Amino acid sequence: MGQTLCTWLRSTLTARAETQEAAGSRGPICVLCGLVDEDSVILGHKERICGLYFHGFCAVFANGLCENVRVNGLRFCFGDLIRIVREAEQKFCFVCETSGPTIICAEPGCERSFHLPCAYGGQCVTQHFGEHRSYCWEHRPQQAVQAAPEPDTTCVICLEPVGDSRSYITMVCPACQHAWFHRACIQVGALPSPHPTAQQDSRKSSVHLLEPPNLPRKR
Repeated sequence: MGQTLCTWLRSTLTARAETQEAAGSRGPICVLCGLVDEDSVILGHKERICGLYFHGFCAVFANGLCENVRVNGLRFCFGDLIRIVREAEQKFCFVCETSGPTIICAEPGCERSFHLPCAYGGQCVTQHFGEHRSYCWEHRPQQAVQAAPEPDTTCVICLEPVGDSRSYITMVCPACQHAWFHRACIQVGALPSPHPTAQQDSRKSSVHLLEPPNLPRKR
């Protein structure tokens, strides 16, 4: 399985890998999103299991992978990781139009799939709480507040203008309805780590396999 699996993974992620190498980015590629990024605030800390690399948040939001999310780590079967990557190979991200999206909109009947790094560009919403659901632009939850920013209103985090109307890129404080934020600004500041122990000691994996991988023995 080992050599065959590695060959297959290289073939499925070739396009994204070549794009990043052309841009001067090198490193192990996440099998769930195809990006190299290490310790990304949006993607999470990169983990390694049996030679496969993946971002923490990519694993959290990948449909059907994690049994649950715990404070001290993720729980999933190694076989499920392989199955999900194989299934994603047959799909195309509705944002970047490349193969391999592992996230599916949580709205029943919607089949839009996307990579976690593509969520913002596709105006999708990923909920970093509860069941960690993801929604496409059409089915994403909206703020109940009907307020609109006044002229010259700025984001309380970056102090840049937020515009004069409600939009995907802006959010308002539901309590006072006067403080406005850019979605990107508040997201970076509020995202929890899916496994904080990984940041404390990168040598210790915080991923818990529910069953050992069926790998060939070394001779």
